[in-house]
Amino acid sequence: MPEIREIQWDARGYNFGGRPGFLISGEFHYFRVPRDAWAERLDLLISAGGQCVATYVPWILHEPSEGDFRIGDKPCRDLDGFLELCGQKGLRVICRPGPYQYSEMRYCGLPAWLCEGYPEILARNARGERLHDCSASYMHPVFLEKARKWFAFICPAIARHTVSRGGPVAFVQLDNELMGIHEWFGGWDYSTDGMGTGAEDGPYARFLAERYGNLENVNAAYGTARRSMADVRPWGGTEGGAEGGAGGSMAPANEPGGQAPGRADPFAALRMAKDYQDFYFARAAEYLRLLADWAREFGIGCALVHNSANGSMNPYFLETAATMRAERDFLLGCDLYYTFHMDSGANNPTPQLAAKALLAHETLRLMGFPPTVFELQAGNCMDWPPVAASDLRCWYLLNLAFGMKGLNYYVFAGGYNPDGIGGDGDLYDYRAGVGPAGEIRAAYGAQKEFGAFLAEHGWLAAAERECDVYLGLDWEQARSKYYDHCHDRPLPDFSAADAWEFLRKGLLFSLLCGSRAPELADLADDGLPGKTDKPLLVATSERMSAKIQRNLARYVERGGRLLLAPVIPSLDENYRPCAILGEALGGAACRPAKSGGRNVCGIGGLANIPLDGLWEAARMPEGARVLLRDMPGPLAQAAGAPQQLEQLERDGYVPEWASGAPRQLELTRYAPQQPEQPPSAGCAPHQPQSPAPPASGERVASWLWARPGGGAVLWLGASWRFQKAAQLALLDALLCELGAPAPAVRCDSPYVWAVLRSDGARQMLFLMNLFASSQAAAIQVRAGACASGAYEEVGTFLLAPMEIKILAKEGRLWRERAL
Repeated sequence: MPEIREIQWDARGYNFGGRPGFLISGEFHYFRVPRDAWAERLDLLISAGGQCVATYVPWILHEPSEGDFRIGDKPCRDLDGFLELCGQKGLRVICRPGPYQYSEMRYCGLPAWLCEGYPEILARNARGERLHDCSASYMHPVFLEKARKWFAFICPAIARHTVSRGGPVAFVQLDNELMGIHEWFGGWDYSTDGMGTGAEDGPYARFLAERYGNLENVNAAYGTARRSMADVRPWGGTEGGAEGGAGGSMAPANEPGGQAPGRADPFAALRMAKDYQDFYFARAAEYLRLLADWAREFGIGCALVHNSANGSMNPYFLETAATMRAERDFLLGCDLYYTFHMDSGANNPTPQLAAKALLAHETLRLMGFPPTVFELQAGNCMDWPPVAASDLRCWYLLNLAFGMKGLNYYVFAGGYNPDGIGGDGDLYDYRAGVGPAGEIRAAYGAQKEFGAFLAEHGWLAAAERECDVYLGLDWEQARSKYYDHCHDRPLPDFSAADAWEFLRKGLLFSLLCGSRAPELADLADDGLPGKTDKPLLVATSERMSAKIQRNLARYVERGGRLLLAPVIPSLDENYRPCAILGEALGGAACRPAKSGGRNVCGIGGLANIPLDGLWEAARMPEGARVLLRDMPGPLAQAAGAPQQLEQLERDGYVPEWASGAPRQLELTRYAPQQPEQPPSAGCAPHQPQSPAPPASGERVASWLWARPGGGAVLWLGASWRFQKAAQLALLDALLCELGAPAPAVRCDSPYVWAVLRSDGARQMLFLMNLFASSQAAAIQVRAGACASGAYEEVGTFLLAPMEIKILAKEGRLWRERAL
C-alpha cells in the first residue's frame, strides 16, 4: 500500500511530511460510479495529479426508511470497499456524511421520510412560512434527534478507515454549505422551535442578555416596551434576494408578541435585524460544533472540515471559526464556480468573478485557513451552458495566481443516481472530465495539464503574491447587505453595505486595473497597527466598530500611511455614536455634498472624473493640506490645464451630462516639489504644509494630514464603481501623495491583470485576459525587492480570449511556460 504521509496546514498552505505541497482532490461518488469502474477511474485521478478523493455519504441512500440503516448490502452502498480501495491506491479521502449533501439529490440528501414525515423540522421565514421542503431548521430538536442517530450509525463506519487507524480518511466534512439551504430559499431561519425564540430562558433570550445585560437595555436599544425576554421577537427583513439572499423590506416577525421597533431611534430596526443575523450565525456555529462533538464521540479521529457555499459567504463563518478554534484540526474552505445555468450571469470566467475569487482566498487566509476550494468547478450539473476546457484552464490558473493552495474538482467522474435519489434525473453526468460511461473528455485534459504544472512547479505551494498596498477588510461590511441599507434615513448616508460595494467594485477593481497588487488586511486584527510597510486603503462607512477605529488611529500613530474614503465614521457597529477615529485625526468630520447632476472631480490636469458620491470636510485636522476643492462653475473655467481637459474630452473621459451643472474639484498640488523621480522609483510623500483656506463658496473634498512624528492620513470624500480610466489616474495620484511604493509589475492595459508570485528565490508572472476578445499588454517587472529598483522590460504580449500566460524568470530572462 502506498504511504499516506501526514498532512498539516496553516494560513500559508499545506505541508506533506515536512514538505510544502498542494492538496489536489477530485469528487468521486462511490454510489454513482459503477463499482467495477472504481479502480480505473481512481487511476485517472492519480494520473491527473490527485492525491485525494472526496465523496458524499448520503443519508438518503443509507437510511432509506426510518431506522433501516444499510451499508454494504449492494454496490452503491459499499462504503467500506470504496475506502479500502482508496487506501490501497494511496489516496487520502474527504468523507462528507452530512447530514446535508445537496449534490442535486432529492431533499438535498436528507431522507424523504424525514422531510415528509416530520414537517415541523422545516425552517421558517419571518412571516412563519416554510422556506423550502428540504430546508431544515438546524437546531430543531426533532431534526437533531434524527441526525444524531444517523451520525451514531455512519461515523463508526467511517472511523474504521481514518488515518488515525491507518486508513485513508484524512478529513470528515461536517454538513455541507452551511446556511445556504436557508439563504437560497428566502432568508435566515426564524423557526421558533429551531432558533429558540419566544422563551424566557431560550437561546435567543440568552444571546440578548449577553449582548445587552438585561431587558431594560434591550428595550432601550430597540425602542420597545417588552415585559419579558420571551416577548422580544426578531424583527424580520429576510424575504428573497436576487442572489437567493435575505434582502428585502423590514417586516415584523409573524409571531405572537412580535413588535415594530420604536421610531424615536432611526437605527432601532437596523439594530434588531443585525442582532438577529448575529444570533443566526452563532446558532449555525453551535450546530456545527454539535456535529463535531458527535463525530468525536462516535470515533472520528481525523481532521474536520467544512465548505462555505461561495467566497461571499466566508464572512458568515466568523462565529464558526471562533467556536471551532478549540478543535485541534478544523479547516474551512469554500466552493467556487463561474457558471451554473442560464441565470448565472456568466458563461466563462470574467474579471468580476476573478475579483470574487481573490476575496474568497484572502478572507480564508485572514481567518487562519489555507485558501482551499472544496468544490472547484470541473463540470456543470446543467447541460447548458457548456463548460469548455479552455475556460477551466483559465479558472484553475486565476485561482492559483490569487492564492489557492488546495482544491477538489467537482465533479471529477460522473455517474448514475441509484434508487431514485436524484433530484434532477437518473443521470449525474455533470459534464465531468470522466463521463458516466468512462468516456474521457477535454475537461480531464485540462485537469491533467494543471496537475502536471503544479508538480513541475511545486515551489509555488510556498509562494506568495507580491503586493504593494493593503486593502482594509471590515468583516461587518461583508455581512451587512441584508440589513444595513434597510432604513428610512435620507440619503446620502454611506452604509456598511455601500462601503463593501465600494471596496469590491471601486477600490479593488481600480487597483487591479491600475497595476497595483492589493493584500487584504483585517482591520480588527490586533497586529494591524504594526503593518506600516505599505499604505493602507480603507473603504469607510458611517458605521465602524470602536476597535477598528482605535486600530486605525494607532496605525497612523506608528507611522502608517492611511487612505480613508469616502466618509469618516461617526457610529460604532451597533449604531451608537462613536467618533474615536475622527477625534484621533484632530476632530475631523465630513458631511454630504449634494448638487444637481453627476459628481465629478479634477486632479491637476485631469478633470471630470465620474464619481458615485461626494462628501465635503466639515472639520479638518490642524495642519492638513487641502488636495481637492469643490469649485462651482462651468468646466471651461476649470483651473489647471485646459488643453489636457480637451484631450480627455476627445478620449471620451468626459461624459455628456443630462442636467445640472457638474462640479469640478481641483487638486491644489499633485507633483512633488522635489525634482521629478525616475520612472522606476516610487512616489515620494509630501512634507506637511499649512493649508490654504478655502475661498468663498469652495468646499474641501480631500485633505492630507501628515503627523509630525510620522504617519499620514489622506481623506477622500468620494466613492465610485470602476468604469473610467480617469478613475485610475485619481487613485494613482492619491497613492503617490501617500508615498506608495512603485508597483511590482507595470502593465499598460487595464484589461490585462498581472499577478506576480514569489517564494523569495523564484518568481512567476501570471498575465490574465478574462475577456472574449484578444488583448495586448506591455509588461515591466521591478528588479529586486527594493521599491525604488529599476524596471525590467518583460515584453509585449498578445493574449487570446480567456488566456492566462505564465512567465517564469530564469536567470535574468523571463520565459513563457506552457500549462
